[in-house]
Amino acid sequence: MLNRYADALAGIGQNEKALRLFERSLQIEPNDSITLSQYAGALAATSQDEEASQFFERSLQIQPNDAITLSRYADTLAATGQNEKSLQFFERSLQIEPNNAITLSRYASALAATGQNEKAIQLFERSLQIEPNDSITLSQYAGALTATSQDQYSGQFFERFCKAFRVCSSRVELFYQS
Repeated sequence: MLNRYADALAGIGQNEKALRLFERSLQIEPNDSITLSQYAGALAATSQDEEASQFFERSLQIQPNDAITLSRYADTLAATGQNEKSLQFFERSLQIEPNNAITLSRYASALAATGQNEKAIQLFERSLQIEPNDSITLSQYAGALTATSQDQYSGQFFERFCKAFRVCSSRVELFYQS
C-alpha cells in the first residue's frame, strides 16, 4: 500500500517524498520486485541513474521476466546513452509482451535515436495499430519519417494526426503555413 502511494507521488513529480516512502516500503519488504522497480524509476527521474540501475537489476533478479521493469530499465538506459544495452532490454520486454504499445513506441524512439529509422518506423506503425491516437507516438513517428525522407507518407500522416486529435485539417494547414 505504501508503495502505491509513493508511485502516485512519483507520477505527479513529487519525487523526494516518493523516494522516502519507497525506502520505508523497502524496509518492510526488501525483496518486493514491484517496489524495487518503482523505486528505481523514481531514482531515474531524479537523475540518480547508477543507483536506479542497481535497483532495476535487483528487481530483475527477483522477477527476470517482468516486462514493465525491463521496459522501464531500458528507458533509463536509453536516457543515459547506453543505447545497445537499452535495445536489448526493450527486446526482452517485447518477447514477453509483444503487443505493449508503450514499449513498442519507446523501443522505436530508442532505435530512431541510434539512427535505425527504418526499423523504428516499423515499430511505430505496430504501436499505432494498437493505440492509433497516441500523440507521443504519432509525433515521434513523424520525426522518424522525416529523418528517412519518406515524404510520400507525410500527407497520410497529416490526415491521421488531424483525425486523432479531431481537428479540421484545413485549420491545421493554415496554422503550419503561417
